[in-house]
Order: sequence, then C-alpha cells, then structure tokens
Amino acid sequence: MTTVMTNDEEKVLSFLIRNFQLEASQVDVNTPLFDSGVLDSMGFVELVDFIEREYSVTFGDDELQPEGFSSVSEICKRIAPHSG
Repeated sequence: MTTVMTNDEEKVLSFLIRNFQLEASQVDVNTPLFDSGVLDSMGFVELVDFIEREYSVTFGDDELQPEGFSSVSEICKRIAPHSG
C-alpha cells in the first residue's frame, strides 16, 4: 500500500533524514520519533527550530511537549494551521 504524503510531511521527513543521517526506510509519517530513537532531547530542539523557521511559528513553553511531536503525522497536525 502506497501512502500519499502531504507537502508538510515531505518537508519534515526530508529534514529528519538529512539532519539525523537516516535512511528513508528508517522513518515514515507514523514512526514514533522518540521511542524509535530518531529523536532525543537535542534532536527535539533542532526539529522545533526547523519548524519555527520553516513555518514562521513560535511555540510557547506549554506547547513544547514531546507528545505533540511524537511522529511526523502529529507534527504536521500542529503546523497545518501555519502552512501555506
């Protein structure tokens, strides 16, 4: 079964693959980013920085809970209102 990704999902996945030196087969939109070891606390900071720059959004401290960034799919739900 082929999954069609949104533009935002492609951007976030490309960032993860490029910046964390992953193989495309290691991560998809539903991969649990923390539980699988893709992200740690420093990686989380890098990801949030990327999202804030890419989408011109600023997350408040109360919004920076790992649960909201648990997968590319969850991340894209958070940034959808800011996506062009």
